[in-house]
Amino acid sequence: MHVSIENLAESGFEIPGKNEEEINLGNLNKEYLERCLTRRQREVASFLFDGYTRKETAKNLTPPVSLQAVHQIVLRMRRRLTTKGDIHYYG
Repeated sequence: MHVSIENLAESGFEIPGKNEEEINLGNLNKEYLERCLTRRQREVASFLFDGYTRKETAKNLTPPVSLQAVHQIVLRMRRRLTTKGDIHYYG
């Protein structure tokens, strides 16, 4: 999985009350995100953090989905990270 807490921070998400030393462990990142996001949300996030556009992400998912579906997945992902992961989005 290419999604990490560092990727989230670069994309405008913030984990309040956590310093870099507390969240910089690879296994913690993976477990934390697996707990907060669904498999599909992690898949979409991985494409986006690798530099794909939402349109490219939609075409590369298996099975491919519409651009609108990717928009909805991202919205739900932000909501889940905010409620389950105590992560705030500032983008």
